[in-house]
Amino acid sequence: MEEREIHLRDYWRVIRKRRLTVLTFFILTLTLTILGVYTSNLKPAWKANTKLLIEKGDTSITAAESQGYTRWDPQFLETQFQIIKSKPVATKVVTRLGLDTRYASWYFDPEDEEPSFLQGARLWATDLLATVSPSDTPTHGEGLETKEQTDAEIIAGSLIEELVITPTKNSHII
Repeated sequence: MEEREIHLRDYWRVIRKRRLTVLTFFILTLTLTILGVYTSNLKPAWKANTKLLIEKGDTSITAAESQGYTRWDPQFLETQFQIIKSKPVATKVVTRLGLDTRYASWYFDPEDEEPSFLQGARLWATDLLATVSPSDTPTHGEGLETKEQTDAEIIAGSLIEELVITPTKNSHII
């Protein structure tokens, strides 16, 4: 049997014959790439680690504690974790560090700017999905009235969402 050589012209014929498929794949890939780049969350990302030593403020020391034994209180550390992750503590940190004034532009869009075409499309799609699959939670205008949050409270809320507390085993260090 004689094998036929494949020339560049044969490849070109296949591409021309299937040009609709090739064009569809190219446009779909390009569109998804552009949407992925522009709709991704482009906020700055930081990671910081610290260690805290949490001790009880008891001033009365028993004989057992003076020899190195401590009373076991399983709720103490969990209570301290919840206090650290509380909104008042986070708001106080944001206010003391001035995050609500220094970095407000990173958390809030300027009010005079119009949303871009892609932002508008994303908001439209989100609203459409919300109407298609209604949830049991009240929408913005329904239910209890909420007070207007300050910039510090909004920033504190976003910081709390990202806060991870991991205790060190067999110690009071977190």
